[in-house]
Amino acid sequence: MEKGFPQAVAGRLKTLRGEKDRRPFAAQIGVPYNQYTAYERAAKVPNAKNLAKISKATGCNLHWLLTGEGEPLPKPEHIHQPTAEYGGKIRFPVIMTVSADPFESGEGGALDHEFRELDRDTLCFEVNGDSMLPIARPGQCVLCSREQSVSDGDLAVVKLKEAGPFFKRVYNYIEEGRWLLESINPSAPQPPRLVKKDEIEFLYKVVGVLFE
Repeated sequence: MEKGFPQAVAGRLKTLRGEKDRRPFAAQIGVPYNQYTAYERAAKVPNAKNLAKISKATGCNLHWLLTGEGEPLPKPEHIHQPTAEYGGKIRFPVIMTVSADPFESGEGGALDHEFRELDRDTLCFEVNGDSMLPIARPGQCVLCSREQSVSDGDLAVVKLKEAGPFFKRVYNYIEEGRWLLESINPSAPQPPRLVKKDEIEFLYKVVGVLFE
């Protein structure tokens, strides 16, 4: 355990909280306000259960929260290898916008312009909304694989039969036959949504983010 562990964890919690007030942040992570305040004062250290709750609620790297090593928030693994260039720039098929807004208001849609598909396994979606900050901001594009399987904790684009598509972190509840869709922006918390597998039109794994 690192020297000054309570103080170190307190500092990392403050980093996660950012400019948000303590009370709404404590509510977001599911910890009583007085207890959370004690964490930030380094009077107490979160137990394993609460560390896991904090990690899941904020999307932060649990290893970083415990040790300070690595990045606070995981980055999607960029494994796509582009296969062609046009005018010195890589082009991908932007097929539609994908919502990172709350589920009840989020709405994606087909884009009017034409697109080029360089790799038949790879699709590109433009992000609309801020619930997946800091991984992707509005206007950026996420690259998705139609062939790679989606696992617990992956970033994915999910199109429901009645709504979406949405850009979320997903968890597979195998025993219930459902997927949990979760936002990660700690500054704009949104309740997760549990959907049945037969409600899903498609589910594509995010393998990269295009940065300008």
